[in-house]
Amino acid sequence: MVASLRPAWDVACLDAFDAHATLPAFLRQLLAYQNQHRGAASLDGLVAAVLAVLQAPLVLVVHNVEELAPAHQAALSALARDPNVRLVASVDHLWAPLLWSNDMLKDFNFCREEVHTGESYDLELRGKFPDMPSWCDPFTVEVASKVSIGLVLKSLTNNHRELVEVMAKNQLEGRKEGISMPDLLAVAEDRMIASNLTKIRRLLNELTDHDIVVQRQGQDGTTVYVLPVKQALLRRLAQGEVPCDDADDRDEDTDMEDA
Repeated sequence: MVASLRPAWDVACLDAFDAHATLPAFLRQLLAYQNQHRGAASLDGLVAAVLAVLQAPLVLVVHNVEELAPAHQAALSALARDPNVRLVASVDHLWAPLLWSNDMLKDFNFCREEVHTGESYDLELRGKFPDMPSWCDPFTVEVASKVSIGLVLKSLTNNHRELVEVMAKNQLEGRKEGISMPDLLAVAEDRMIASNLTKIRRLLNELTDHDIVVQRQGQDGTTVYVLPVKQALLRRLAQGEVPCDDADDRDEDTDMEDA
């Protein structure tokens, strides 16, 4: 949005929190306001074109400047460097300035003012997420997690699946915090899953890379490995089953019965 502030000044506002807002489109709008309809192709070219056609000092008001892409923030600092441009920007993220280079900090040359409006973020959230993101729905996240476990286990070796089975049984037997590397190696040797530490580490690394197994610190300070899944899924893994779509539905029913 571009408007006249007073005869000697123009003001332009950009809602950077809007998912559909981009700095290049904003700069092209500024050029159109100056009756310059031939925009440059590159971002640097757009910045140069805007500065070249300024007929009056320009005030830029950018809401949530940290939501712009890093390259766009750098281009904005190049605009702010010009003596005919004044930049007023809001920042919600505490650590946003850490992304700015020394040159950007110098070009912005902000005078900081901390303000707590006490207002909700409804407008910003609607702008940033026009549609509800899938990770806001706990059921979507859970189903996706289960399906991915099944797909990954099917693509791995029998040794991987047997190791997951052993770990699931261990957790069901009361060791919910996980199992240490020495204990896991001892069980793996008994089951002939892995004969040495190097092999067990290789299996664990592949499972942790796919987030099937996570590494945590036990109560005694030792490193333990655990399957971060619900009890119903844990029981099926302990029986050597590989989760599938149909099994996911049974999981929900089982969880409700457990509750």
